[in-house]
Amino acid sequence: MTIDYQALREAAENAKNLGGIKNYKRGEQAVAEFKSLITPHIVLALLEERERNQQYIKRRDQENEEIALTVGKLRVELEAAENNLIDSECHVAELEEALRDKQALLEASEKRNAKLQSENAYIRNRYKELDLLIGKNILVMQAAIIEWQATGDAKSGLAWIYNTLFGPGELPDESEKDAQAYFNRKYAPIDEKLMELHKWFWEQSEAERAAGIRIKGE
Repeated sequence: MTIDYQALREAAENAKNLGGIKNYKRGEQAVAEFKSLITPHIVLALLEERERNQQYIKRRDQENEEIALTVGKLRVELEAAENNLIDSECHVAELEEALRDKQALLEASEKRNAKLQSENAYIRNRYKELDLLIGKNILVMQAAIIEWQATGDAKSGLAWIYNTLFGPGELPDESEKDAQAYFNRKYAPIDEKLMELHKWFWEQSEAERAAGIRIKGE
């Protein structure tokens, strides 16, 4: 049902303003006109509309309450997210610092490895040099024997050895008169070092062999 609110308002205002005047015909008409408009249908329609409005207001209040709860929940979640972000940023900073430390350690290890490789190359070349020198000295002594056997001249054979030692200044002191005593004295520390090396090589070999046996047994 459609209610003419404007007509109803005007009739109510006229009845209010004019109806209170006694013996005033226009006031009586205004009251009568207002009463004619207030029918049971109008009253029911107004009550239904009021109820709908109250229900609407109630729904709006519920919606507002739900919105307020949602906003509060979102604020809590936002604060938690911000805290998580701060924690994540701190964790990222820690990871970056750890990464920098590992990079520095890696660089130091690479430098150390390069240095060790250089040292190993130097040691290998020195070992090769010593091996060649030993081979040269053995070759000289072999050539001296060949010279002595071919010519029967021991001095010619000795010249091979003499010239080889004379070049780098390795000739014995002229004050040395006893060859065997000189050899024994000079060779003793060499023999001691050789025995130490032989022992070390043997221990290394035994350790490697034992490790190989354990690996196979596992």
